[in-house]
Amino acid sequence: MGAIKPFLYTNFEQSVALGARALNHPCRVKMMHLIWENEGLNSVDLAQFFHISKSTVHDHIRKLRDAGFVDITYHPHYYSLSIDSKTYEKFISLAEFFGQHPTSPFYLSAKH
Repeated sequence: MGAIKPFLYTNFEQSVALGARALNHPCRVKMMHLIWENEGLNSVDLAQFFHISKSTVHDHIRKLRDAGFVDITYHPHYYSLSIDSKTYEKFISLAEFFGQHPTSPFYLSAKH
């Protein structure tokens, strides 16, 4: 996680930060939904869907994997992706947490 002082933060705080970092790009958020909704989706499918290179897909998927959001099964010319239900619940809870409306009580209390 870079140059942080880990003893200042709980495991929960570090986990939320890692998850938030993985979800800070709309492409990765969309990838999570696509992988969840389409069993057997692979890296080539994602590259074609987003009209981006396989190496760019790899970079996005690596960040999702590092945060524990996706599982990767490697094959000779592609890799298949999967998400288990517990991990998807974590993804949804983070997305809801950070996607709160600016007038929500949490947003207003954190702003001050």
